[in-house]
Amino acid sequence: MENQTSKRDSDTAVAEIDLIVNKFGAPLEDIYKLAISFYRERKQSCELMVPYEKRLLFMAYSKQVRYGPYDAAADDSGWFDFIGNDRMKAWKDLGNLSTSDAMSAFITLLDIVCPSFRDFVSEHLQSQKNLKSEEQQQNNVQSDVSQAVNDMERFEAQRQQIQEALNRQTYHQFRAYAQQQFVGDPTQVWSYFVYANLAPLKPPVVIL
Repeated sequence: MENQTSKRDSDTAVAEIDLIVNKFGAPLEDIYKLAISFYRERKQSCELMVPYEKRLLFMAYSKQVRYGPYDAAADDSGWFDFIGNDRMKAWKDLGNLSTSDAMSAFITLLDIVCPSFRDFVSEHLQSQKNLKSEEQQQNNVQSDVSQAVNDMERFEAQRQQIQEALNRQTYHQFRAYAQQQFVGDPTQVWSYFVYANLAPLKPPVVIL
């Protein structure tokens, strides 16, 4: 009987977590981080007025998430520290509540006492989505530019190869033609190559 009750409680907790994830559209851990940030900022700015009992629960859930079940060694409240004692008691009352269940309870309670939290999460997620979209667009532009540069470099390399091949072919053709026109006169042959911009770096040595 006890095992069946435990299983039902576990199934209920899982269902609540799934409900939160579906409602807010993000993983439980991410929503909890936003909830902690939202609660602390609104509390410090006095925008969020929470009854004392609810504040104790918020503290207890956050302690459970951070440290796990109540630990007497972490209890630093004194005999006359009534608020501290209340906080420790609220934490102790959570027993062995799991981390995910404590996160879920914190989020659910915040959603109840401050419905605007849901809009806060939606705006944050939309902002992240827009940022990722902009980053993706920038990456696409950079990729296109890199591709264009690579294409230009490849085209230039191919052009140079073709030009070199044409020059080699033209060189041999011009040489054969010049030798036919200036038989026995290498200086004239070289001059002809200079005119065609295909001459070797040095003129030929004429041996008398």
